[in-house]
Amino acid sequence: MEFQDGKKHPKGVVLLNLSDFSRYIDPAVVHRGKEYASEGRVISLKSIADEKYTAVVRGYEDYEVYVRLDNENNIMESECDCPYDFGPVCKHQVAVFLELKNREADGASSPEPSLRQLLEAESKEKLIELLLSIASDSYTAEERIRIHLSKRGADQELDACRRLIRSYIDTYSDDHGFVSWRNVSRAVEGAEIVAEKVLAAFDEGGWLHGLAILFCIIEEMIELLQSADDSDGGVGIVIESCLESIFKLVQDRHHIPAEERMKIFRRLLEEIHQPYYDGWPDWQLALLEAAGALIESEEMQHQWDDAADSLLGHMSGSNWSKRYADERVAVLRYGQILERSDEEQAKAYLYRHLHFPEIREIAIRAALEQGDAEEAIRLAEAGEAQDQGLPGLVYRWKKYRYEAYHRTGQVEQQRKLGMELIMNGEYDYYRSVKDTFSDEGEWSLYLQDMLDQLEQSPRGEHTYTQILVEEEMFARLLEHVRKAPYRIESFYEQLLPHYPEEVKALFVAYIEFRADQSRDRRDYADVCRIIRMLQQVGGRKEAFTVTQKLLTRFPRRPAFREELGKIRF
Repeated sequence: MEFQDGKKHPKGVVLLNLSDFSRYIDPAVVHRGKEYASEGRVISLKSIADEKYTAVVRGYEDYEVYVRLDNENNIMESECDCPYDFGPVCKHQVAVFLELKNREADGASSPEPSLRQLLEAESKEKLIELLLSIASDSYTAEERIRIHLSKRGADQELDACRRLIRSYIDTYSDDHGFVSWRNVSRAVEGAEIVAEKVLAAFDEGGWLHGLAILFCIIEEMIELLQSADDSDGGVGIVIESCLESIFKLVQDRHHIPAEERMKIFRRLLEEIHQPYYDGWPDWQLALLEAAGALIESEEMQHQWDDAADSLLGHMSGSNWSKRYADERVAVLRYGQILERSDEEQAKAYLYRHLHFPEIREIAIRAALEQGDAEEAIRLAEAGEAQDQGLPGLVYRWKKYRYEAYHRTGQVEQQRKLGMELIMNGEYDYYRSVKDTFSDEGEWSLYLQDMLDQLEQSPRGEHTYTQILVEEEMFARLLEHVRKAPYRIESFYEQLLPHYPEEVKALFVAYIEFRADQSRDRRDYADVCRIIRMLQQVGGRKEAFTVTQKLLTRFPRRPAFREELGKIRF
């Protein structure tokens, strides 16, 4: 994170400096940071390179802070992994800044020897003693050492991977075995460490072993999902990363011997049916897709088809999830037919499966690409009839129909359907429809009808105001704002050059309305924010008058009066 207060940097960026950073940071944050520093909560501060430091600060938990300085002690970059998000600098960072400042004052700023230098200076026996001591103090450290020393490709290594993953999960679980959202990122660190071994295995030709490690990670992460709050998606990200590694493996399949490709194919199909995937169809379907990329013969195709049918036959969950899985498999099969058969077979498959929206969409796109707009229109209209009651799909097909009308120059149909789409809040179609008019009078009549309908449409307000601004119809925009003065915040910039007095009057009406609705200090501060906006648009006199009016109206709201007193005239 770069900072934009303090001294000017040669490139124009304004930076904090260790000497005076506290002047530019929230005083409350500085105060807490000073308390942390004085209480000795900066339990570690290390130089990792020239002018780069990492520190551990003990708060509710132990948080890691990173700081990068330049040779003039400007703070070029700083990060903390705590959840504080109310400003650019937290109390943990302030505590570290103070420690660095004290170190500079004490003349102790020269970098310490690196860890590598210290280790290289020790004997083998002392290093063994050190590792044994670390392992005895930390279960996760012991497992990291074991996985580092395990023989690559052996079952021993796979067992070590699983133990390491579980050691991190156990460490960051509570007494009931649950991992809170705050600890999820740490609980998955073991899995992330293990994942690093996969690339090494692939690079050395251990494709099946690397695959086994990925499956091990996925299994443990799915298990973790049952006992963790993964609100931030950290566990899911690890699983998705494993699947990405699998897809990369099959994409690079041409470097893998045919016999090994067959083994990978079969192993992927076996993995799909593991019981821990129950309830997670997306990941099963991803594995099925990866296996499909490896198909090279009719026998493999039959095996893939059998696996797909078995998966769909045992799919649990709602009708929607089953239909979703059916659709995904249908799309995968279409891709396989297209790659290994002629276009006529692929087209026939498409038309047998038009009840799936994604398949219908592929068919419509194909018709448009081939210049057969009439077929695209027919397919779109059939989709609209089929999917009645599903507005999202119906509008998808209408958009394709509009595109076909546009391509074939069917102007009347394009305008009629364009009006319907615009009424649904689709502003992008406004310009396209306008381009079909060459006669200004004709466009003016169409535009008036469009705006009258939009004004009454519950979904059209945003599109309505966008068009008013685009067409420079500011009188009509002013009337729209008058009906709900809160809208003045959004449109004062457009209205001010044309109606300055009306804009100020609308601000006053809005301020008085908001004041009547206000109940706490946050509301009061927001009213004052709007008063300051009124000042900025040239309404200093009006701002003063309405402020005095509010002070008179609310004599028994001290917090409100205090906020009003902060406004400068």
